[in-house]
Amino acid sequence: MWRVKYLPAALAFVLLGSWGAAPFAQVSSATAGHTIGMGKWWPWPTGSKASGVTLLKNLDTFITPHTDPGPNSDIYYFSQITSSLGGYTGLQTPVLFGVNPVATRKAFYTGGDSFDPQWRMIGRPFADEGVGKQFLFSLWGDNLMAFAGTPATARIGGGSFCNSGNTGVVDGSGGAQCRYRYDWTPGHTYRFRVTQAPDQVGTDYNKSPMTYHQCFQSEVTDMGANWSKDAPAIEGIKFVIGVICMDKHNNWSQKSARGVPTNWTKNGAVEGGSVYTPTEYWDKNPRATCTTPAYSSVTFHVEATALNGSLANQRFELNASEPAPFVKDGFCSGIGQVSVNQASNSVTEIGGLSQSARGLFMAASASGLGCLSGNFKDDSPAAMNPAFLDSCPTAANLRTASYASRMWVKAADQSIASHNSYCITARSSEVGSPVVITTCRPNEPLQRWSTLAATARSNIQLATGPNLCIAPAANRGGLVLAPCSSITSIWTVPGKTYVNPP
Repeated sequence: MWRVKYLPAALAFVLLGSWGAAPFAQVSSATAGHTIGMGKWWPWPTGSKASGVTLLKNLDTFITPHTDPGPNSDIYYFSQITSSLGGYTGLQTPVLFGVNPVATRKAFYTGGDSFDPQWRMIGRPFADEGVGKQFLFSLWGDNLMAFAGTPATARIGGGSFCNSGNTGVVDGSGGAQCRYRYDWTPGHTYRFRVTQAPDQVGTDYNKSPMTYHQCFQSEVTDMGANWSKDAPAIEGIKFVIGVICMDKHNNWSQKSARGVPTNWTKNGAVEGGSVYTPTEYWDKNPRATCTTPAYSSVTFHVEATALNGSLANQRFELNASEPAPFVKDGFCSGIGQVSVNQASNSVTEIGGLSQSARGLFMAASASGLGCLSGNFKDDSPAAMNPAFLDSCPTAANLRTASYASRMWVKAADQSIASHNSYCITARSSEVGSPVVITTCRPNEPLQRWSTLAATARSNIQLATGPNLCIAPAANRGGLVLAPCSSITSIWTVPGKTYVNPP
């Protein structure tokens, strides 16, 4: 993921890229590598200050994902704290298979392949972390050290895993990051409490015992499906994503550099300058376009507790343009929306307006259940990229293997798009025409489909041509166009939230 350390109020951030494939397969340079991002500022409360920084007992961000955008949708909902305590914490949608291809991410401090359990805690292979939905806590800075929070032995999700280092650990920069795999539930509210943690005991570069100070943790609490800021809290499962320490010396060199008073840690305080609550589509894919994002909907609420225990009454920024989309350089205009509710002091962010979640197109027929799939070959002619029905994954095996080629978004422009901008395409608008996979193109009539529900069946019809629908090819593999009246397959298509296959 890519974070921006200091963000202007209306900035939507994105990983830009380019694509060098053959012209037939090339994504338009005007849209390649662009996707949506949005967010809102919550001002840091005024009050007891030191060196221009307000000190708090804890900072709570309540995040309610209303839908599940689907596997491989690559969306992150988080709270970013600016100023002295620079970092973020939040939750991600699931990533298929969930294993980083890099065997291990050793910390800056490990210095080799042989290290004791303390160092394995810092540089644990990603394959050990489990799969599925993920929670994160990260801070930027040099010489930080991360310590695992709730362990896997607690049997709450996958347990805490952390990395520390001066290069490449947090969004390409120095810092520390802790990750926690846990299957969050759409409609539930999760409280992320950032607060100061006790000193942590670890080892230094020479693996001698060392006490680390100025530590912070992010603790997650499942507040259930009916949480309200005005109702008594009913707290559910809790876990600590991790603990990150900023100072390993008694002379508080880090603390002095950050402008914090010498008695700062005695106050048990959290410091910062403001809070940004974005929805980030962090697809690291130079082919991503405005047709590929999955639908998502999330609500944020932020509370700050002062050192004396009082609740700071701050409000999200409100301006005359609300609700309005926040977009990058005019790209993806109209498919992201941010709105502030002053009564509940919350902000709701919707991405992929008029899109579906990323999910399975499942066809049920006399021969069984199959899922829309294909091969994504960047430079190949269309005839070499047939669309076909493949076996459908189960909820269990989605966790153990990648099924990205079977995940599609029904886009607002009526295309059926993969995450890397390949679309279901008819070779022609004639009976028997093969259905293939080609690069998504604006205003391409052979890539526009409508789903027609009639009693117990739903057809996928070519939207701009005669009455032709997608059907399995007779006596051979692949899919073709056939008269809709002859279709016997029953299609199930993605809605606004992902549903596991049967």
